[in-house]
Amino acid sequence: MNARTYPDCYTYGMTKINSGRLQDLLSFALLMTTFAVNANIELRWSEPFRLPPAEQGRPNPGVARPYCGEHNGMMLLAGGSNFPDTPLADGGKKSYHATIYGATVGTNVWRVVGELSEPMGEGVAVSTSQGVVCIGGVTGASGESVTDKAFLMTWDAASMKVRCMPLPAFPYPVKMPAAAARENRVYVVGGMRGNLAESDVWMLDLNAVTNKGWQALTPLPVKREQPVAAIQNTSYQRTALFVIGGMASSEDGLQTALEDGYAYDLAQGMQGKWCPIAPAKIKGSDTIWPMIGASALATGDQHVLCLGGSNREVWNDQIKHNATLTGEALASFRDEYFRRPFEAFKFCRRILVYHTVTDRWFELGELPFLPRCGAAVTRLSDGSVLVASGEIGPGVRTPDCSVGTFSRSKAFHPLNAAVIALYFIGMAFLGFYFMRRNKNSDDFFRGGAAGCLGGL
Repeated sequence: MNARTYPDCYTYGMTKINSGRLQDLLSFALLMTTFAVNANIELRWSEPFRLPPAEQGRPNPGVARPYCGEHNGMMLLAGGSNFPDTPLADGGKKSYHATIYGATVGTNVWRVVGELSEPMGEGVAVSTSQGVVCIGGVTGASGESVTDKAFLMTWDAASMKVRCMPLPAFPYPVKMPAAAARENRVYVVGGMRGNLAESDVWMLDLNAVTNKGWQALTPLPVKREQPVAAIQNTSYQRTALFVIGGMASSEDGLQTALEDGYAYDLAQGMQGKWCPIAPAKIKGSDTIWPMIGASALATGDQHVLCLGGSNREVWNDQIKHNATLTGEALASFRDEYFRRPFEAFKFCRRILVYHTVTDRWFELGELPFLPRCGAAVTRLSDGSVLVASGEIGPGVRTPDCSVGTFSRSKAFHPLNAAVIALYFIGMAFLGFYFMRRNKNSDDFFRGGAAGCLGGL
C-alpha cells in the first residue's frame, strides 16, 4: 500500500502542505533505507532435517499442505497429503493423513505427538497466542469431501500432549484459502467452494467466538484460490491485510495464474476498500510470481516474506494443455509433464520480500534447497522461519525441513552512509521550508492555528 492511497496533503498544525514532493522524498528515503538494511541482512538456513519414518519404518515421503504452526514452544505439523505407494506419474492416488508431528523450537528432531480426528489436509492454519487455528480442507483418507471444520490445535507442555478443540464452523466447506492472524483475530481469504473460487473474506475473533463467530469483510475485487496472505504495518501507523496472487477461472473456463495483489486497511472495520499493490516482480526482471502454492509471513515491521510457489508461464502452459488436449494427446502430455526434472517446473527459488511502505519488491537471496509448493511455513517465536516438507514437483513430496535465521552482517555498507546523508539533507530541507513560512511567533509555536486538527 503506497502513500498515494491516502489523502493528498498532510496537516502540520493548521498549515496545509502539498505533499507530492515531500512524499516523493520520503518514499525515496524509505526505499534507500530498505536497500541499505537488506544489503546487510540474510537468511541463513540450517542443515536439512527430516520428518520421522512412516509406518513400518518406511521412509517418510513428506506431505503437502499440512496444518502447521507453533504453540508453547512446540512446532506442530498435522495432516497433509502425498502419494505414498505409487507416484502420480504412474497413476498413483493421493492419500490424506492424520498424524501430528511435533518438534521443540530450536531443535531439529520431529516425533509423533498425536493424531487428528480424521485424515485431512489442503486447508489453512495460522499461529496465535491461544494455539494454531486450522480451517477447512479435504477430509477422508482418499479425500472424500471438503470440510467447514475449524479447530484450535494446542500444545500442553505439562502433559506433553497435543489437543484439538473445536471452533465455530467456517461458513461453508472450503479448501486452499489463505489466512493471516494479528493478536487474537484470524482472517481467511478466498479458497475453493465446490468447484468455484471465492472472493469472500472472513474474520474470527478468538475472544468472541461464542457471541460473534465468523464475520464477513468486504470481498476481494477478484475471486481466487491459493493466494498468500499476511498482516503487516504500513505507513501512517496503520495495519493492513495483504492478499497476493493465487489463481482463478477466466471467462473461457481456464484456471489462470493471477498477478494482482491488494491491501485492506484494518482500521476501516468490516466494510472498507481494497487497494491494489504492486505485483510480485523484482526490478529488472520480466517474471511476475503468482504465488500459487507459495507461503507468506510478516517479518520485521514493514516486510512480507514470500517463499516458494509456481512459475506463471509453466503453470498457465500446463493448464492450457490440460484444457485443450484430449485422448492420447492429453495422456502423452500428462505423462511427459509429470516426469520432467524438478528444475523444469521453475518453482520460485528466490526469497521475495514486499515492502509495505514503498510498495516495492526485492530479493533476500535464494533458497539453498529445492523450492516447494504447499510447504509448511511459519514464523517461530525465536524469530526464525520454519520451512517443512511440501511439494518439489507435481505429486512429489519431500520430507526435508529447514529453519532459516535472520543474520545481520557487521559491515557498514556504503548505502548506509548514503541514507544517513540523505536524512540530514532532508531534515535541512524541511527546516528551511518551514522557516520561510513562519512569519511570527504564533506560526512558530502553533502553525498559526486557533486550535488543533487531528487525523489525516
